[in-house]
Amino acid sequence: MVFHEYAIDVADACHERGIKTVAVTAGTSAGPRRVLSPRRRANVDLKAFTDRFYRELCAGDLATCSTRWCFCASRQGWLEVTTLLIPGENDATASWTR
Repeated sequence: MVFHEYAIDVADACHERGIKTVAVTAGTSAGPRRVLSPRRRANVDLKAFTDRFYRELCAGDLATCSTRWCFCASRQGWLEVTTLLIPGENDATASWTR
């Protein structure tokens, strides 16, 4: 976890030097919105496609996270989505639909 103010300062300093930055977020917190701007890239973690998964394993909810992913997509010139597989939780087709 990095303080948003620090991440913003570093990203701005990198931008001034022509270095691209990426903000990585799971989308469970509104805080990263402050870090994101049209000149910064975003990487969001998509855990699964079920509200059950987000409620039980991430202490969040799918609707909130998907709203934040859409925000990232609308603000960024680049949006990368990462899905890490968790054996027994989101590694089978059934886990994406239950």
